[in-house]
Amino acid sequence: MEIKCVPLDSQLWDEFRGAYGNVSEEVKIVMGYCKDIAPQQKLRRLEPDRKSDYEIAFDNLCENLWHQMSFYPATYLALPYLVCLLQKKAEENDFKWQLRLISAIGAVLATDVWKDGDCCDNEILENYKNSIACVKEITMTFVKEYAISLKVLDEVAKQELLIGMLAILGEKELAFLSTCNFENECCFACEHCEYCYEGGALEDTEFLNMVEPAQPKEWDGISYDDTFTWYYGILKKWGLNQQAKLLLYHYGTFTCPECGKTSLLLDCMKQYYEIG
Repeated sequence: MEIKCVPLDSQLWDEFRGAYGNVSEEVKIVMGYCKDIAPQQKLRRLEPDRKSDYEIAFDNLCENLWHQMSFYPATYLALPYLVCLLQKKAEENDFKWQLRLISAIGAVLATDVWKDGDCCDNEILENYKNSIACVKEITMTFVKEYAISLKVLDEVAKQELLIGMLAILGEKELAFLSTCNFENECCFACEHCEYCYEGGALEDTEFLNMVEPAQPKEWDGISYDDTFTWYYGILKKWGLNQQAKLLLYHYGTFTCPECGKTSLLLDCMKQYYEIG
């Protein structure tokens, strides 16, 4: 599938901007088009890790595309470049950067729930969709080929990758909700009345009494057709047992203590964030 990248000197980069403006310079650095990289200033200034100027440029690009989990038009132009870079890293068998790119691309796609309609430029939109289709194939191959390496990642890296996978494989709303509920809690609102609940967690008896958890199915380790099945299967496989248990509640049936009506808890979580 062919991916066409908008030239970095195009005026479109001034039109399709990120959270902090034109991102063409960051894309140029990330793609390796700069012989000498000027010193970069972190947009996330409180981040303590020491990083190279290349890594800072990458982080700054990502921050431009997902700041405050909002969707920015620059994503339409930057995503094809990021996917081309991912293709290159896959050919080089670069585990570290494939992991980093898949997680980042997924986080960017998770903001897609907020955009107001589709891009008005059909060619740009087509390239955007082709990029998503391409990264989907690379992601599934990556998870299969590096199954052992992924299993021993730290918990945060596993969660970030899983959120990325959700968005890349088409579950952008669930990826967005997972980002908002990264601390293994959930907020939700009844679809039928004004009841609202914040902080639902496995240690919360009141929350547990309102939701009948879903029953898990066995994942064959191959198919990604049923999101609940593969997501739960990977959580268990990677030893993220608390998150797996909470997922059963997210896919469970909520009974509102005020109006008595029932809904899928996921739908109530979407209601709380006003997405979907």
